[in-house]
Amino acid sequence: MWKWIENKLEAVIFSKIWVRWVLSIVVLVLLGSGVKVLIDLFRNRHYVAEVNPYEKTVTKYKFEKDADLTKLGSAPVLSEEAFGFENIDEYYDLIAKEYEIEDFSYWDTETKQGSFSIKNQETKDAPAAVQNPLTFDTELVQLAGDLKNLKTLRRFSGYSEDEVTAEAEANDDEIALLLDKEAAKEDAIDLDVYFDEKYIRKQYSSRDIFTPIPRNKFYTSPVPNNRASNTTSALNRLKLVLDKDQYYSHDLVRVNLISDQRININDLKVYLRRGKYLIANVGGAHDIFFKYRKNTIFTTVTPGYNPSPGVYHVVIRSKADPDWKGLEKSFVLKRRKVPSIPKGFGIVNLEYTTFLGSKQIIRPSGTYGDYRALIEWINYTESDALWMLVAQTIGWDRGITPETPWKASGIRNLNLLAPVTEDNDVLLGGYIMCYYTPGNGKNRAGYNASLGYTATTDSLLDTRHISLTDPKRYRDILEMAKDLQANPYVDYIGFDFIRTGRADGYEMAEKFTEEMNVRVPADFYNYPKVEQTKWLARRIENLSNKSLILKWRWWRAHLVAQIINSVIVEGNITKPTWVFTLGWRHGQEHGQDPIMFFDAGVRIDAVMLYEASRVQFSNLMKQWNYYMRNNQNNLVIGNAVDTRFLDSLHGIPALEYVYRTKEGYRKIYRSGLAKGIFAHDLSRALWSSKRGYHVSEWALIHGHSLSAYRHEVGVIPYEAEITFNEDNKTGKITITNTSAQALKDMKITFSPTPSWQQLDDNIPDKFSLAAKEVKEFVFKAQLAPNAASKNAILGYYADSPQFPKYFFFTMRQTSPKLQQFLTYK
Repeated sequence: MWKWIENKLEAVIFSKIWVRWVLSIVVLVLLGSGVKVLIDLFRNRHYVAEVNPYEKTVTKYKFEKDADLTKLGSAPVLSEEAFGFENIDEYYDLIAKEYEIEDFSYWDTETKQGSFSIKNQETKDAPAAVQNPLTFDTELVQLAGDLKNLKTLRRFSGYSEDEVTAEAEANDDEIALLLDKEAAKEDAIDLDVYFDEKYIRKQYSSRDIFTPIPRNKFYTSPVPNNRASNTTSALNRLKLVLDKDQYYSHDLVRVNLISDQRININDLKVYLRRGKYLIANVGGAHDIFFKYRKNTIFTTVTPGYNPSPGVYHVVIRSKADPDWKGLEKSFVLKRRKVPSIPKGFGIVNLEYTTFLGSKQIIRPSGTYGDYRALIEWINYTESDALWMLVAQTIGWDRGITPETPWKASGIRNLNLLAPVTEDNDVLLGGYIMCYYTPGNGKNRAGYNASLGYTATTDSLLDTRHISLTDPKRYRDILEMAKDLQANPYVDYIGFDFIRTGRADGYEMAEKFTEEMNVRVPADFYNYPKVEQTKWLARRIENLSNKSLILKWRWWRAHLVAQIINSVIVEGNITKPTWVFTLGWRHGQEHGQDPIMFFDAGVRIDAVMLYEASRVQFSNLMKQWNYYMRNNQNNLVIGNAVDTRFLDSLHGIPALEYVYRTKEGYRKIYRSGLAKGIFAHDLSRALWSSKRGYHVSEWALIHGHSLSAYRHEVGVIPYEAEITFNEDNKTGKITITNTSAQALKDMKITFSPTPSWQQLDDNIPDKFSLAAKEVKEFVFKAQLAPNAASKNAILGYYADSPQFPKYFFFTMRQTSPKLQQFLTYK
């Protein structure tokens, strides 16, 4: 029978021409539809690809026209697939090929955050909505299609550059650099200050006033009924209240839902929107949900690290009733105006709380004196400020008690040195070691521990840190800050170890999970405190839940910034404040963030670039470079006087210190230079067994770093260098006037160190330099008896009546390659 049918069809098809035409058209139509489907699936130019690093999925949503990210999730799905790679870095390699991404400058494999840009594509009449259609929220990367019509896509960061600002829309980097220059003009001390009169540091110490934003009242609601269905009438009776109308980057946005009847809160979905863009919550997903605690229906939203200022909207929708109009409440995310600090700011730290009253200290002249010699070293390098540790809780001091939590000699040292700094026009800062207690001093002072965790025994650990939620420690820090505010000699107030350790703080589990949209077991808040702590510690320590880890880091940074803000506001602190921030990932692994600190009221963030190998230092600078611009805050950078942490290709710690300092102040911001540099610290340079060089040599090393920095920011209008000839006995000094003004009464002075005897040179007592003039002088050097010939530092400083010294140094050339490091600029 089948054979008969086959023969009939064949006869009809081949005998009738019109049948063959019809069949051909049908085949072409079907083939065309199939090709169109393939194009839609694989080459559709109108789609958004939503990448979820945690679920390892990619969902492509179809858009017939301009991508509207507020409709993400409701648009037709073209495809949804697991990207099937071991890590997301491999997936981004694929993205780079598909979307022609260039300048792949940084990607962090642990936090899955990074920075890269998409190749510029020319267009004439690109719709405004697709010229910048991308939003790259914290850990939720949304890549828009329709690349053919894209005009220019700005560089983005995995943190939260969610929208192109008006300034950046034309040319992001060029305009930002212009803004940086304008900001620098406002902050600058004009060179005329130096020409007309001696620069008096104390005249440039202004005051800060932080005005807190008032909070709104929160309202109670009945216990939710999550088994019921919400009626339209019940939904329409809901009200939405935010705890503030304006926020800073360190604030949690607390959202209060008010109901007069029992509702199903699981039916409600919460979104954060800015303009057309949905903003992902910290942790990488739109996982904001309401919870019921303490008779209140609430949730929190967190726009992420370094969020863009502007107007945001909290949006509520019903899952079961998509036709319900929903609720919406807007708020403003603010940024503090950047207060100025002295241009070319140079600081030397003193981390030393042993009493200085009876100590003999070497002077720059080589003779010995009392504690006043410390200020002589500050003056010798012409640093602007001394920042000294004054409040520390240590375990080996029997004088530490709950009533007297601070080592007494720290305050005594402050009282010794304060009048000396005043007489020498040196700005004085006193700082508090906040939540770290060497020798477990917290036990003597009666503080609560910041708890760590050991997975092998599933047990909690005591640490040397104090819990951030300890009310006694907060009060003690507050009272010390108020004492420093009242001290007429103190110009700056600082906070060190204002953080947890990397792997502790788990005792804050209840507060953290309540505030950060963390899903916990139904009876979690009835767990004993120990079990709550372990529950969180297990999930953080196994490193599998990256979303939870990011939330944990952000929340601790928020909490630390809130502590600083509360101290400033409650203590009525108007003197400029500073914090020390860890260099790794902006301090975020330990619960710090420079943007949050600044918005909380801090004037200066001192970034510690030390305790890193050469490779680690290189990675560290990449982490900082893409995160912020120098018109966002005041970062000063510093290195430690410790040869153990200055490994290098050439093996010379002094040169590595200079190299890292220059790299630091040049690259800490995405554009512009750091606002100052600090050396950590004078006690190490004087007495540490790990210093490697004499204090006079460290004065040259730090002095040159500070001089080079001041020359680059325009405070010193000349520069100098020194080189040995091949005989390692004779050499040349070159000094250059880089300004358009003549310089008179210039001097070049030998800076004595133990390695060298007095030199012979042809330098006159005084000389002048015309605009742009270069002068050279020759010298002959002789090593001192018993001096080590290798890496012996030989240095001078150039000086003038109006400007700070310019230090410069060299070493004997013990290898052919050394010269390139000696002349590094």
